[in-house]
Amino acid sequence: MFDPDEILQRRTRELAIPADLVKESSAPTHILVATGQGRFALPVEELQGATRQKISPVPLSPPSWLGITHYMESFWPVRWLGIPEGELEEGLTAPYFVLFLRGRKLGLAVEKHLGLLALNESHRSERGTSLADGLEYLRVAWTLPDGTLVLEVLAG
Repeated sequence: MFDPDEILQRRTRELAIPADLVKESSAPTHILVATGQGRFALPVEELQGATRQKISPVPLSPPSWLGITHYMESFWPVRWLGIPEGELEEGLTAPYFVLFLRGRKLGLAVEKHLGLLALNESHRSERGTSLADGLEYLRVAWTLPDGTLVLEVLAG
């Protein structure tokens, strides 16, 4: 029988499995974030910044685009990292955690910042493909054993 509470609890347990967070002796290489679709790790070197931001919606934009935000004295378009699991609430203006990509003038909104990771090639377990439509420059470089998708940013 389909039990939505059990599915939700199982998914919560899966997302709560701790990754190898950065220890004092390790240099961080990736930022670990979560959306409703799972956990993602992006290279720290590809980020211009990461902060909580209030986002202003843009009428008639696709569901994956949240709107625009003001960051570093200019306006940045912001979209979800991945694809939202349904329509976003109209006029949603709560602060989101936004990752600003270096050299792309784009912010990626996520639900949670989970910490920093120290990863190297020995963590690589399988190769992937592009993340989602409209995010072809983000490719799944590999998947960690806990299901975290390690992303790489392709040159633009």
